[in-house]
Amino acid sequence: MKKYFILLLWVVPLITTAQNVSKYPFPGPYNKAASQGMAIYKNSLFLLNNGGHCRIYDLKNEQLVSDFDLGSADKDNHCNSASFGVEFPKGNKEFPAFYVAECYGERRCFVESITRTGSQLIQVLKIETEGKESNSFDWVVDREQNYLYALARISDEIDSIGTKKYLITKLPLPSLTKKEVVFHKEDFIEQFEIAFPNLSQGASIRKNHLYLPVGLHTSPSVGTRKDAHRDIIVVNLKTKRIEKTIDIQTVVDGEPEDVDFYQNNLILYCGQKDGGVYNLEKIYR
Repeated sequence: MKKYFILLLWVVPLITTAQNVSKYPFPGPYNKAASQGMAIYKNSLFLLNNGGHCRIYDLKNEQLVSDFDLGSADKDNHCNSASFGVEFPKGNKEFPAFYVAECYGERRCFVESITRTGSQLIQVLKIETEGKESNSFDWVVDREQNYLYALARISDEIDSIGTKKYLITKLPLPSLTKKEVVFHKEDFIEQFEIAFPNLSQGASIRKNHLYLPVGLHTSPSVGTRKDAHRDIIVVNLKTKRIEKTIDIQTVVDGEPEDVDFYQNNLILYCGQKDGGVYNLEKIYR
């Protein structure tokens, strides 16, 4: 049975972090392309830049392994978020399927068979409804529960109570056998809303919690925009509520783009001139 929930605003504790962070020697912007999605599998870090360029780094020796264009590389592929699935593509024993949010254009999810030497587009996912979910800017896999989540912004404007509303749609994680999968309303497992003031960026899921890096970089052009504050919003996917907000405003100056986990630590990928990859260690707890 499909279930639908609406949550407009939830008062949550604000967790202020200590300056207990370290930075990897990996650049954010690359070849003049902005930092965007990021995903980690075992010791391999995958950094994406706008347009579909991928770099792979070894987190143990902090060395660049390779870089190449994704199979879905295109001017409309903003690569807003990235995550690994659970199924290994046919003929690929290195990494599970790699999910990349287009964000621009048709707002699709590109599924790639990715290795250390290149990537091939093997599946395209999209939502076709008359609702906001058809414009989802993030797609993220829950590897532990075998689900797929799509995130959409209900409104670009901050409302009278100082928040923006976001729509989260839970979907089945399709098999890789079909080259194209189109989701309709009847495919939704559940759907709910959350609200916060910040501009949302990428996404990652761990232990039934959705981690959303939000905000903008420090710059005169951004100034004091109400949606610019840098935080990590943690959503409990069981209760459908924001469980806590981690304040990273003074921890990083770059624009938070995406997050993932490595050895129990939260890794943050930032953009703009102060971009790069930060190990936030255990400040998310």
